[in-house]
Amino acid sequence: MPIRIGTFALAAAAMAAAVFDLTGSLLAAIAAAAIPFALGATNIMPFAGWAVPVVFVAWAVTARTLAPPANAAAPSPDRAVLAAAPPAAD
Repeated sequence: MPIRIGTFALAAAAMAAAVFDLTGSLLAAIAAAAIPFALGATNIMPFAGWAVPVVFVAWAVTARTLAPPANAAAPSPDRAVLAAAPPAAD
């Protein structure tokens, strides 16, 4: 029993860290951490107790490693340089 509680507490801590990284909200992280702990420790859905945090940790890691999307409305850097250059003399 203590090993099961510890396992789900560790999963809840991982999910709290992932949600905090994704949202920046401590309140959302605490609320999200309660979900896998409650599902696993009460044995209602023990697989969800560790599977849900795995999904959130993978989501947070992916969000950290992918480059942010480029803004299509912003001018591209090469055009910005050309626009700032003086006109060519003939």
